[in-house]
Amino acid sequence: VDKEDFMEAWLSAPNHQKLKEAILRDDRLLTLTLEAGTPSAILIGQSLKDILLPEGTLIALVRRGPDVVIPRGATELKRGDRLTIIGEPAGLDALGKRFKQQAQSPELH
Repeated sequence: VDKEDFMEAWLSAPNHQKLKEAILRDDRLLTLTLEAGTPSAILIGQSLKDILLPEGTLIALVRRGPDVVIPRGATELKRGDRLTIIGEPAGLDALGKRFKQQAQSPELH
């Protein structure tokens, strides 16, 4: 599936399930838990607007304990946050290598 097909599926998704299917295909999702003592620890305490992500990637969701935070630029990341990152495979691969101890393949919860 190329970039144009993905964007078309993303933009034309009629419901939540179809959107989820568009995101999850072709490894377009990565989860990352922020923990002290791991490569992801450098993100703890940073605002999203200050984090340089690879081209074509986006932090789409932050799970903080039982809560779900819709991230904004001013959202400050905390220890234990679980990030859902979506995007192009190349960008997600780069993030996976950068934070390889904590990066996980797509999951549905």
